[in-house]
Parts: sequence; structure tokens; C-alpha cells
Amino acid sequence: MGKEAGQGGRSSARAPDLSGSGGGSLPAGLGGAPDDSGGAAGSGGAPGVGGAPGSDEAPGPAGGARATGGSPAGSLGGSGSGACAGLFCDGFEGSMKPGFPRFPWMVDSSVFGNVVEVVSDKAHTGTNSVHMSFTATEGFTFICENQGLLGLPLWGRVWMFIMNDPSSAGPDVYLETSDGYLQTHGVRALSTQGGIMTINVDSTTGAGTGETASSNTPLPRGAWTCFEWQIAATGATGSVTLYMNGAQLASLPNVGLPNLTSQCIGYQHDAADSVAGDMWIDDFAIGTTRLNCM
Repeated sequence: MGKEAGQGGRSSARAPDLSGSGGGSLPAGLGGAPDDSGGAAGSGGAPGVGGAPGSDEAPGPAGGARATGGSPAGSLGGSGSGACAGLFCDGFEGSMKPGFPRFPWMVDSSVFGNVVEVVSDKAHTGTNSVHMSFTATEGFTFICENQGLLGLPLWGRVWMFIMNDPSSAGPDVYLETSDGYLQTHGVRALSTQGGIMTINVDSTTGAGTGETASSNTPLPRGAWTCFEWQIAATGATGSVTLYMNGAQLASLPNVGLPNLTSQCIGYQHDAADSVAGDMWIDDFAIGTTRLNCM
């Protein structure tokens, strides 16, 4: 564990811009029109299959937890792909394409030219995925949700197909669980330094410093890859662990964690890239037990 300069979160102390990728405000509390994929909320959760081989994690839940709060069918608890379990999950199926955002997701972007859309030409399971296209301009573009942060320990899973600039020296961020306001205090369960995957946590010091743990493994590109992460506490001392394709990559123990209210997926780079890039996101889930790659 050590201090790593330059790995901090987005630099301005402000509420996130939750408008669409082209600007223009959304109504308060809405992330776009409801999904109408037709999956019954909370039904059809895939059985948990336990931890990865050789792990001591408890088996996953026997079925998807019932969604609460009256969210539209297909948004919570059922994505239509048969891969849904936990407190919140989304396979991005349904008719809300090509536009984004869609309930309960919102777009947080500092780069006007970046595009976020639901597409049907590439998916890990089912038909759809979220596609992000990035200009080379420095900045960030994320999709964020706050429906799944309801219990501890927090387990997350997402499949990503990354095709951004392989020469980026970083620091770059792909997964960020944060307090949702300052955007400088966060748990970056997947970030990179010099192309090497790391965990970074910045609980109190703001942008520019943070506790880090390196995986010594390069970020994979050009293939669907499963990432899982565990965050053991919120607003207290705890641990953060990163997994790829079922295997543990890195762990950061005994670190001060911020109060977590928002989970974001996307791409932040603090210097301009050499080329434009793309990313696809699918089969996202959050729960209190390990959800596993499938």
C-alpha cells in the first residue's frame, strides 16, 4: 500500500453533471424514460454459484432479490438476459435504444464529444449493451446509478469490452463508487497506472492523492472481460478487492472509505489520449454476496 499522486477523482468540487451526453438537463430524479423490457422486477434471478474456485466466499443468493421502490419492470431485478441476481442488475435489454440515459442510470460527462448509447450490434449476453465512444480529449464520461448501494459488504460485477488508447499512461479510472457529490472522494476498484490495473481509494484528501494497490496485470482490451469488486464498508475503515474473470487481482486492506452513494462505470483520463476509443458495458449487478461471472 502506498500513496500514488495523480490518481484522485474528478478535479472540481461540484455536483456531477447528470445531463445527457449532448448537454441539456434531465428532470430532477429521472435518468430517462423507463425501460420496458418486460422482465418482472425481482423475478428470475439466476442462482448463485458461490465463489470462484479456491475462494472462501459464501454461495450467491438462490434467486434475484425483489426490487423495491416501484421501479419499472426490467430495470430492477430482471434484465431479460437470465443473468440477473442481487439488489440491482441490468443487462440493458428493452426498447430504450439508441438513446441514453435510461432509468435508473444517468450520464455524468465532462466531454461534449463523447457518446453514450444502448446498441444491439455487440453484447455479452442477450442483444443489447451500452456503448461509449470517446474522443481523445481529456476528461470523464460515466454512467451512474444509486439503486444497488443498499447493503454491505457491497459486491459488484460488470462485463466490459474496452478499446481505448493502449498507450495511455494514466491515471485512468473505469469503476468508481463515490459519495456522488464532490467527485474527489471515491473507491476506484478498477483504475490503471501505466496500463497496469490498480485499486485506488481517496476518502478525505481530495483529488491528487490516494491509497493504491497494484495488480501488476495489464488492462485487457479487445475482448469481453468480467470484473468483480468487493467493498467491505462505507464511511469507515474497510477493504477493497478487485477480481478479473473470477480470479483475485489485488486487495487494499484497512483503508478509510468514504460514504458511498453512487456507482459509476466509464472512462476518466487526466491527459489527452493519442486516439479516440470505445467501450461496451453489459451484465451489471450489485449485491451483498458475490454475484460471480457467468
